[in-house]
Amino acid sequence: MPSALCRPASFGSAALVLSLVCSLASGRQPVGPGQLPCELASKQSLDGGDEAAIRQFIATHAPGLTSDDAEAISKSREAMLSPLGCAGITFAFRSKYADLLTPVLTPIAGSKEEIQAVNALLVLGRLRTTLSSDALSGSLKAGNPVIRFAAASGYRDLLSQLSKDSFGFPES
Repeated sequence: MPSALCRPASFGSAALVLSLVCSLASGRQPVGPGQLPCELASKQSLDGGDEAAIRQFIATHAPGLTSDDAEAISKSREAMLSPLGCAGITFAFRSKYADLLTPVLTPIAGSKEEIQAVNALLVLGRLRTTLSSDALSGSLKAGNPVIRFAAASGYRDLLSQLSKDSFGFPES
């Protein structure tokens, strides 16, 4: 994506969505306190302690998505996306993370506050699961074109990964 398109936007809803999509393209790795370690995201099987850590992580960061402060929303979105940027993320982790996070994000995606809904939809797309796809589908029919665009961007993320995955089958 050309760098001119990814400059911070200071006006308009479409510019907000474009700015958010560009920030998602950075693919940052999680670091620092309050983050899930990549070791957890790369585990082949998760135990009760791992699930508790994921629940605590979500409980810590999800409230920021419903803030009135754009900076808090951005930090929350980046935090929730951070484990999805880990190398070697496993199906076990992605599935559990989506199972726990999607019910939290779905009501936010239906928010009347555009910035909250857009950020929730973009995270749902990055989860790349059937559950998150179902959560995105209702927003494709929203009256607000910005919400529809965010839902379509979420689907783009979901479908781009499907085209890359072999799902454990050897490629012919």
